[in-house]
Amino acid sequence: METQIKQFMLRALLAARDVPMPETTLRSVTRNAFPHVAITTEVLGACIAGLKEHNLIASTDDDIAGTIWMLTGKGIIRAEKLA
Repeated sequence: METQIKQFMLRALLAARDVPMPETTLRSVTRNAFPHVAITTEVLGACIAGLKEHNLIASTDDDIAGTIWMLTGKGIIRAEKLA
């Protein structure tokens, strides 16, 4: 299931079209995409950490939105293959 969640996150960030996505939004849209599965906060955190570890996504901190995420160049290539 984690692989499917990670793939969804990559596609969601790709759909954002270079607009950074707040982590709260990324978590919410991911939960909404899998209504039949009880996705825990820990699973979402592990998926985000895994994507970051593989250099597919990168974050920055925003004073208002908190942590925001974008695809890296490598992440864009991977997400386009999934789309």
